[in-house]
Amino acid sequence: MTHEIKKIYDNDQNQLYDVCIIGSGMCGQIIANELRKKKKKIIIVESGKYDFDRNIQTLDIFNSQGLSFNTDSNQSYNNELVRQFGGSANHWGNQIMFFNKIDLLDRPWIYGNLKWHLSPQELEQYYIKILKILYKKTFCDNVTFDDEINLKYLSSFDKQFTTNNDFIFPYSYHPENIEKFNLKSKFSKELFKDKNITILINSTVTKLNFKQFDYSIESIEVRSKKEKKKIKSKIFILCAGAMENARILMNNSIKNSVLKNHSLGHYFMEHPRINIGYFDLKKKIPLSSMLGIKSKSINFRQALRFNEIFQSKHEILNSHINISPIFEKQETEFFIKFLKKIKSLISLKKLCLPYVENFKIKQFVDQLYFIPHRVSNKYLNYLMSKYFLFSKHYFSFEKLSVDYHGEQAPNYNSKIYLNNSKDIFDQYSLNVDWQLNEFDYRTIKKFSDYFRSMDNEIFEFKINKDIKIVNQKHRMGTTRMGDTKKDGVVDMNCKVFDVKNLYISGGSVFKTSSSSNPGITIMAMALRLAEYLNKS
Repeated sequence: MTHEIKKIYDNDQNQLYDVCIIGSGMCGQIIANELRKKKKKIIIVESGKYDFDRNIQTLDIFNSQGLSFNTDSNQSYNNELVRQFGGSANHWGNQIMFFNKIDLLDRPWIYGNLKWHLSPQELEQYYIKILKILYKKTFCDNVTFDDEINLKYLSSFDKQFTTNNDFIFPYSYHPENIEKFNLKSKFSKELFKDKNITILINSTVTKLNFKQFDYSIESIEVRSKKEKKKIKSKIFILCAGAMENARILMNNSIKNSVLKNHSLGHYFMEHPRINIGYFDLKKKIPLSSMLGIKSKSINFRQALRFNEIFQSKHEILNSHINISPIFEKQETEFFIKFLKKIKSLISLKKLCLPYVENFKIKQFVDQLYFIPHRVSNKYLNYLMSKYFLFSKHYFSFEKLSVDYHGEQAPNYNSKIYLNNSKDIFDQYSLNVDWQLNEFDYRTIKKFSDYFRSMDNEIFEFKINKDIKIVNQKHRMGTTRMGDTKKDGVVDMNCKVFDVKNLYISGGSVFKTSSSSNPGITIMAMALRLAEYLNKS
């Protein structure tokens, strides 16, 4: 770590960098690795340390004012935002889900300007580029932007829906041997080796200093508990996550009117998840039919999505349904006893983390459905064939949980804003006012009504009358792209309006949320920004 320590403590405050990147997560590392190809002198500023430090996470505490929003207040930190080298990518689960073409296009049945500033074809090319960077093997030839699944790959239960032309079966990739963004990744190692890159940890951005009579930032102020530093750069890029990107701008807009913006903090989007009911099966379904399918590169999810024609006709959002088994009490009890006896439990824990944080056997049981997507093929097949599928403890299910995973309609009233409390660095904390609107509820109801009306010999849909809306820790939209400052915070190249040298990367610039996990799209947009800066 000698080289790293040198980078930390030899920072010359009179040094003028070409680029200052605020945040060392997936965005920051992808941008830094792309810009260093042009021999740019770069500094990466990270609020956390190399190892997880619980104390610094308290900077992310916020208050929930709207729909109930998971704040992790009992743990005193917000675990979607990790202040640590690598950021939230330290617990990224390799799940790769693409946005659909409809996500990038204007949809006249939903009010507001939804059209992105890049085409589906352009985004698809960045998806392919990112996968070639992330994946250690030849994998990208099989990547498909659209939901096109050969029916032979579907599970026995999925095939009950193939007669309904209204449905598409979305899938996600869960490739093995994918690069991460922690200290052991190739990204980090390349950054540490490059003499043109400085990494400054334990340094929280508190102030943006503007040049006099010029709409550009001259320097930023960073603080730790012990010291304060200034960093000068030609270009600054915020890569601190959807909430912190906006918070930094809002705290600095108090004294710098150029940063005041009608959209800043607004259009806050998440993925609402709701258990809308369950399928009461008329005949039992074995575990094997619910485990999903693994091919050489694709893992299929037990999910359903309405196709684009149906969405347009019924004026709903691009959302999907996840289907998972409901364990009976005796099956859960057996599985707990079984896990206690597995000698390879430690290996299983390692493979499944970080999906089961603070690993406990009961939590693991609750995550059983997700195991096929998250452990290696060989290990899973061995485990299931040896201990379940061909044993006397052959699991079958009478009920399946039906969970809505939604796109959120852009909503100006869904927002984050500063409250009156301050953190240890004298920065105002956040209130989160998460709101859904008529399009969100219309889409939820459409799924529920559709399943209730299905004439099916396999199941009967039972609606959940006591629904609870929870968030998925996929925060987006607080510094959205716009055509002008009137409807966005950044332009099509992710530059902050009216500021010559400030850019933003991450889910905060998204116009729409899709129902897909945003990770791969965040990375694709980061690469797009880096390529633009290399050309400019």
